[in-house]
Amino acid sequence: MELGLNPFATGTYYQYRKNSRSLSQTMSRISSGSKLLGPKDNGASYGISETFRNRLRAGQEASMNLGVSHNMALSADSWLDSVSSILMRMSELAISAADSSKSQTDREVLDLEFSQLKEERSEEHTSELQSPCNLVCR
Repeated sequence: MELGLNPFATGTYYQYRKNSRSLSQTMSRISSGSKLLGPKDNGASYGISETFRNRLRAGQEASMNLGVSHNMALSADSWLDSVSSILMRMSELAISAADSSKSQTDREVLDLEFSQLKEERSEEHTSELQSPCNLVCR
């Protein structure tokens, strides 16, 4: 059958193609679960939909950033806690060394421990990898 010579067949064929495209588009919407497949469906609604999607992505990214910041704050707190315990022990050693009942040998041992703690504190202070405060406090 020649379509070009039979107007009834040509009209039927074009109607078939139109219905087939419509059916394909409907199946795409059903399978995707979305009312809007693209801006041609409804430009205003599609724009609003994209705005909400972008806001959702921005909110998810902000949530991730907050999680990273929280972990960094926990690291800084842990580091500060270790420095605090070193300083407290140094204070105890200084008070103990000032006691008049301690012998010179006892004071030398206390001074040795005090010097080691002082060195450890300065190493932690200068090490950027162990000091999250260098990252947080900037």
